[in-house]
Order: sequence, then C-alpha cells, then structure tokens
Amino acid sequence: MALLLSDLDVRRSIDYRQVIDALETCFAEQAAGRVTHPERLNVAIEGTWMRLMPAVIPSLGIMGFKVYHGNPEYGARFLIILSSMKGGEILAAIDGIHLTAVRTAATGAVAAKHIAPRHAWRMAILGSGLEAETHCHAMTTINDISDIRVFSPNRARRTAFAVRMSSQLGIPVMACETAQDAVHGAHHVVMATHTGAPGKIAYEARWLEQGQHLASIGSTNLRLRELDARVVGLVDDLVFDVKADQVARESADVSVFCAAGGSLARARWLPDLVASGSVGRKNDSAITLFKSVGSGVEDIVAAAQVYRAASTSGLGQRVGELATLKLSPSAARG
Repeated sequence: MALLLSDLDVRRSIDYRQVIDALETCFAEQAAGRVTHPERLNVAIEGTWMRLMPAVIPSLGIMGFKVYHGNPEYGARFLIILSSMKGGEILAAIDGIHLTAVRTAATGAVAAKHIAPRHAWRMAILGSGLEAETHCHAMTTINDISDIRVFSPNRARRTAFAVRMSSQLGIPVMACETAQDAVHGAHHVVMATHTGAPGKIAYEARWLEQGQHLASIGSTNLRLRELDARVVGLVDDLVFDVKADQVARESADVSVFCAAGGSLARARWLPDLVASGSVGRKNDSAITLFKSVGSGVEDIVAAAQVYRAASTSGLGQRVGELATLKLSPSAARG
C-alpha cells in the first residue's frame, strides 16, 4: 500500500526538531560518501521548467525524488515520491510545497548551528512568504530569538506576517518600513525573496555588520537575484549546501560574483562542515554567509520524516500499489 499525503497532511506531520536532526545526521553520511545524490536535472521550454531531484539514502532504506514544475504565469507544483530501496515499492506520494519550505529552513538551521553566533539572536527576515514563515519556526527550534523584524515590499503582507508569527512564536515580531531598517543590528539575516529580474536585489553589501550571519535561499536559478554579489567576496566564511560549481551555475547571485572574477575556492560544503564537527565562528566579529539552492537529499530526508510521522498518526490516504512489480527472470523461475 502507498500513502498519499496532501499539503494539509504534511503540515500536520511536521516536527522541525526531527527534520533538523535527521538532516544533520544525513549530511555527515553524505560527506562520507554513503548517500547517492546526482545533480538535479533542469529542463526548460517555452517559459515552463521542470526540475528533477533524486537521492538514495541507505541508512533510511529509502530512495526517491522530487519533481518541481514551474511557470511564472501560473506558479509552481512540487511532488515527492518515496520508494523502498530494496524492493522499489512506492511508499508515499507527497505534496511537496510546504515540505520544500520546511526542508529549506531546516537545512538553514543546521548551517546556523555551526556558523551563526552562539548567543541569542535578533533576527531579520527579508520576505514574508512561506519560506520566511518556516525559517522563523526552524530558527526558534535551535536557538533563543529575542525578536524578529521583517520587511517585504507589500505593507499589508509584512504587517500580517508580523502579527501572525508573533502570535505563533510568542516573541516580538515587528514589520519594518525598509529592508535596511530590518537588517540593522540583526545577528541573523534570512533572505527569502523572489526579487525577479537580474540586477534587482534585496540585501546591499553596504549593510554588512560585524558578527552577522546571513542566509540566502531565494535565488535558486539564473533568473532571480536577492543578494548583492559583492557580499560573497566580503564575508569571512562562505558555506553552500551543494558543491560550489553547482551553485555558480544555478544561482544568479553567485554566478554574477564569479563572472566579475570572484573565486569560490574558500567556499565550504555544508556536509563537510557537519562531518568535521566544527561548531562556532572564527571570531565574534566574523561575517558568515550560508547560500542554499536545495538538494534531493534534503527533500528525501524531510519527506521520510513526514512519511513516518503520518503513518504513525494515521494521516493520509492508503491506496493500492502504484508501481506494479515486474519479476526478474530469477524470481519468476523461483
């Protein structure tokens, strides 16, 4: 039997702590070569694109993939398929829209545990959409947050976000009139934006402050910008969730930096950072940047946690086998 999980089922099954811990464990396995994760496949035609992100995680006994369909005119859809690694039976088909936002935030939380300031944070969020919301939940799971300041261009949306998140988290959340107001004095800045055409950005290099940790998660293809490319060269520590050459090909923020002659030689890979056990910054005044474009490993680990939680609590819809088994010759003879 396969389990079908709707977006509502996913939301009811999320445990941020479990997803963060599972990702951290899997990143260490990934660094040791115990996870198979080919680069994602991107296909685009006539303004529509499809992205396929596979991963095989032996420690979970699971293999799977996420397929992402996007079109600027309509929006995006995400579907995650989980299969048993041994027999290939489909375990679950999962709506991935909320889950993608959660795994992105949980990955950022893993990075923050290793390179963000060790004291309580004042957070700034640029953006007021789903990813901004999941980052608030993920970061309050791993650290004390004194307050959060949010900016997005739409005043009504940022005000509603501040009210909603303050109620959910029980801490002060304030809407700001400008992005600079939001980031000034912040220890941890999350950029979760879709600023659109190349050249338009959300965070300026001149706003950098000593001791600040930045997380940029909104620019994941060459059509989008959110970060002043000069920041990449100015920070003291640069960490990516996938290998640097992939980030350079897929993120306009980083490709612009490289096109201007910038080098990514000092960039660190998050799984290596986790595996090394390194915790802490070079010094209290260091400026750190975590740039995420996402990976199939992150999707499958988060989906596995949701699948198990939903199975235990009886959520979702059970259906018959989704992929009929064709017996191998040896099994048929047996």
